Amino acid sequence: GPTATRLRQRSRVGQLVPGQGPVRVCAVVDRAFRLDEPLAALAADGVYVLPCHEIENIYLQPLAIAALLEQMGKAAIEPHQLTRDAADALAGRWILLRARTILGPATLSPTVGDLARRTTWPDIQGSADTWADTMVNADPGLDHPTSLRFRAELGSATAEYGRIRDSPELLWKRCFGKELSQALAGTLGLRDSEALEARLLQLWIAGTVPRPPHVAAISQSLDSIPVLS
Repeated sequence: GPTATRLRQRSRVGQLVPGQGPVRVCAVVDRAFRLDEPLAALAADGVYVLPCHEIENIYLQPLAIAALLEQMGKAAIEPHQLTRDAADALAGRWILLRARTILGPATLSPTVGDLARRTTWPDIQGSADTWADTMVNADPGLDHPTSLRFRAELGSATAEYGRIRDSPELLWKRCFGKELSQALAGTLGLRDSEALEARLLQLWIAGTVPRPPHVAAISQSLDSIPVLS
């Protein structure tokens, strides 16, 4: 996967400076759906894991989105609700990917992924058990033990999504960063996610809102890497 590739690349770079002794090279990976044990293993191996789902999540900072909305004459829109609406449209896929991460290397039918991509939070809320059964039944090739585990992990992931979607402090950090930054750009009438990012960067540079704590954490980690001369 991408993480394994980055670790191999880091190892190769460390071999390119003969006679210099151990070379510190930083690998930075998304937090994504990684659980505590894999996160600890990566950290122990010197890998910096982003404190949010992926780097694009920093552009979902509620304070910055609120300042941008005010700048655009749309202050009546509540930032968390804006983000939640966009996240809810992708809830099925978020829940499936989290469940698959915990489930492990089981192979699922493409039909399961197609079904998840078409599922929003309103489709799931209030009928989570029925939706989970539909997802499991969409792959008749699963053996019974795997079906039971998949069903349980879907339930756990659904509960987790329900928890974070109601939290202004968690949702913007844990949702899909790339997809939501693109969705918010469209909702706000901006050309694309790059246009959204440019507007938010200007707000941070001007000091209109404080930069997300994630940015400081990333900067500190990168600054701690010695530069070879």
